[in-house]
Amino acid sequence: MATVAETHLRYVEDEKAFLKSADCAQGWANTFREHADRLHLMMTLVKELRPASILDVGCNKGLMGSLFRWRREYAPELIVGVEWCETSAMYAERANEYDKVHVLDAGQPFDLGRKFDLVICTELLEHVPDPQIVVDNCAKHAAKHAIFSVPEEHAVLDGVIHVRHVSFSQLKVLINTRFSLSRAWFLENQFGEKPQWQGWNFVLGEA
Repeated sequence: MATVAETHLRYVEDEKAFLKSADCAQGWANTFREHADRLHLMMTLVKELRPASILDVGCNKGLMGSLFRWRREYAPELIVGVEWCETSAMYAERANEYDKVHVLDAGQPFDLGRKFDLVICTELLEHVPDPQIVVDNCAKHAAKHAIFSVPEEHAVLDGVIHVRHVSFSQLKVLINTRFSLSRAWFLENQFGEKPQWQGWNFVLGEA
């Protein structure tokens, strides 16, 4: 079984190859299609909350923040990311207009020295050995609200990319350790090519 360091190196090399390949544009299109319902909900929530500053924990290449920034009706003044892959972090800054992306492991304690109106953490808790550390990091940096989401899926864990399933009840208990729960709901996935992927569980917490 691959070590964490070996898995990290393979991921970084895969990201570099993908961003240089002719499949990059098609890959973005597929990602957007698969996650369109989740992205639309997130854009609706951000427009409702109207945060001046956002911290995107586990931002990957920055698709989420780019959608917030490019909205005509409302755009936050500051979008900062946390991402463990340096290649993805650079892409988020250069292509998707994040103000800053810190190359950090969100599964380990970190401190950016400031708070943000909104902290978002989507599609991350299923990737880390201890999701409580991620929630604690989010709570440390949230001035007002935090939004979390995890996939609802029925499949065998691969042990490398998804290391755990986080159920709806587990998510609510986990977030409730550091936030006051404001809303919680399930969003069904309308994309039918991955039958094991049922949708997403969402929680909105107040700091």
